[in-house]
Amino acid sequence: MMTMKMREDIIKCDFLIVGGGIAGMQAAITGSALGMDVVVAEKADTRRSGSGATGNDHFICYIPEYHGDDFEEILREISETLVGPWQDKDLLSLMMKRSQEVIELWESYGINMRPTGKWNFEGHSMPGRRRYHLKYDGHDQKPLLTKQALKNGCRILNKTTVNELLTDDTGRVVGAIGVNIANDEPELVVFQAKAVLVCTGHSVRIYPGMNPAYPFNASNCPADTGSGIAMGFRAGARLVNLDIPYVHAGPSMFQRCGKATWIGVLTDYYGKPVGPFVTKPTRELGDVTADIWQTVFREKCRTVQDQYL
Repeated sequence: MMTMKMREDIIKCDFLIVGGGIAGMQAAITGSALGMDVVVAEKADTRRSGSGATGNDHFICYIPEYHGDDFEEILREISETLVGPWQDKDLLSLMMKRSQEVIELWESYGINMRPTGKWNFEGHSMPGRRRYHLKYDGHDQKPLLTKQALKNGCRILNKTTVNELLTDDTGRVVGAIGVNIANDEPELVVFQAKAVLVCTGHSVRIYPGMNPAYPFNASNCPADTGSGIAMGFRAGARLVNLDIPYVHAGPSMFQRCGKATWIGVLTDYYGKPVGPFVTKPTRELGDVTADIWQTVFREKCRTVQDQYL
């Protein structure tokens, strides 16, 4: 039988952040820069955890010098792009307004946001439309975010899974309980905080994977189970803007397969381009066919199958 010891002291802080992914680390950096005593509890290691664990190379953002100053027009145009229909308008507006600020902060941390020497927007866009996905070199983003948080005085507890939020008699969240497994004997840890932010990511593993044999072949962190959402709900949080179940375009049992590449063109059995968007490889656009036409692989396979049956 496994034994568990109780940590004698309560970990007290101004600001407890549950989850050390990109959002959690940026919150930690910001909070500690403002003078708060910040603690991050991360179930893995903040240097390589979350959906950005192994790096990213692009995200959607707005830079006035590139996109122009008519922000409402920008929002309308984004709403018609591939990512537009999935966005909460208020959250999208806030994110886009602050995106350049975050980009400049990341540059100051050492993340290379302009590997070509200029702002480079590519992919996920239609011919003739402005592009909104900034390409950057994010292979070391998590170690650099961790380094900046520590530089600002943030305390990080890796290998610590928070299981439950603690509330007082008024329903206000005042702390949390977690388990630290950094050592051979697990340790029960109690946190006391003036404010708690839950940054535990998506609910990737609630639904069966496209390829059950390879659970890590996923677009988001495979360890995201939705437990943070449930934890917030049990503490009395009102849940809004919940994750939309991921729908991929690709052959059965192959996660994210067939979306071409940044410079590829999706073709049918006979080598003819499937979509009307691009007919030659183009780095700026990629091929958006599979993003728009989610059932393209199934329908094309059936077409070929019917011809030979």
